[in-house]
Amino acid sequence: MSKFCANCGAQADDAAMVCGSCGTPFESAGADNTTPAAGVAPAASGLQKYIKPIIAAVAAILAIILCISIFGGGAKKAAKKTMKAMIKGNEKTVAKMLSARYGDKDDRETYAKYLALDDDDVKVTFKVKGTEKVKKDDLKDIKEAVANGGVLDEKDVKKAVKVKIEVTTKDKDTGDKDTSTIRLTMTKEKGSWKLYDFN
Repeated sequence: MSKFCANCGAQADDAAMVCGSCGTPFESAGADNTTPAAGVAPAASGLQKYIKPIIAAVAAILAIILCISIFGGGAKKAAKKTMKAMIKGNEKTVAKMLSARYGDKDDRETYAKYLALDDDDVKVTFKVKGTEKVKKDDLKDIKEAVANGGVLDEKDVKKAVKVKIEVTTKDKDTGDKDTSTIRLTMTKEKGSWKLYDFN
């Protein structure tokens, strides 16, 4: 004999202990459960009709997060941080963002001095325009160059992404503007995105 859930009205066989749709326990297999609850129509699906859409939504969100991770979401963030540090003349942050290609900490700090802009006469702004994949052959060369820095091994470099950035400079005295596009090659070294090169 079939019985019905007193909560959602879903139909179940006599052996069921809980409702398969909403999880409400059946008090017994007696007469109290052999008819639908008052005002509740028998439902074969109950909460089950929501399960597939919820699973699909969760899967879509995870796919988006995975795509961002794979195709440069972290690289974009690191590129922004590097650009801001260069514009503000923050040498320490620039040095921390530099790839091991440039050597040890002291070497990176020395090179950071050349990258820190800090020009009081010019205002610099930028926008990230997207990312570009790095070819396998280029990635191999990048790994070798990082290893030649003497701090990391080739295996420590997992991936590389080119971040396309539009840079605008404005002369504070004349108001003249100039816009150009550069690409920052960012490498993932031991889990952290670093500035490998730019052009």
